[in-house]
Amino acid sequence: MKLLISLLLIIYHFQDNPDPHRFDSEIKKYKEMDQQNPVNPGGILFLGSSSIRMWKSLEDDFKEFPVINRGFGGSHTSDVLYYFNELVLPYKPSLIIFYEGDNDLASGKSPEQVFSDFLQLETMVEKFLPETKIGFIAVKPSPSRWHLKDKHQTFNQKIKLYSLENENISYIDIYTPMINRDGRPDPELFIEDSLHMSHKGYDIWRKRVKTLLEMEFNK
Repeated sequence: MKLLISLLLIIYHFQDNPDPHRFDSEIKKYKEMDQQNPVNPGGILFLGSSSIRMWKSLEDDFKEFPVINRGFGGSHTSDVLYYFNELVLPYKPSLIIFYEGDNDLASGKSPEQVFSDFLQLETMVEKFLPETKIGFIAVKPSPSRWHLKDKHQTFNQKIKLYSLENENISYIDIYTPMINRDGRPDPELFIEDSLHMSHKGYDIWRKRVKTLLEMEFNK
């Protein structure tokens, strides 16, 4: 099934990926942190773009779980693929909480291209970390990128439907609770740039992610 989906996606025009080396210094810092304070294998790896990196309360929000934050702002899924050996393999996580696609779509990539990149990530996890599961956080509905809502919804739906067929993939719907009664993103969930989240925004994420963590770690 996965191979068929990948082959069908070839018909779409794929946009070039940004240069992953723009993150070399940030990845180097993470390596240095790991050398100074080694991380025990089997934990929960939070991985993705600035919405993960800026989750300052993450350790407190999930203090009963072994979490590690390896977000890097401005990243695309393609960047995670490039740095897979540095950002994923060393931790041998039992669960990856993943947030990417937001910047990808904003750069002009199609939902099909970003979905294809996600399938590549899943393939790599399946090959090198067969016991590891992935919790995918839906692309959020931010006011500054509301003009991309159709792309966001299309991409989120692709991941949601795919997760229903794959027991190692969970779709975490934070999109729906971030929409207000007017059918638009709730401005109170965001800081001044209308892109990154306030404490109230992260509180929604915390509740939705914690539901998955409790399911996976309290079996």
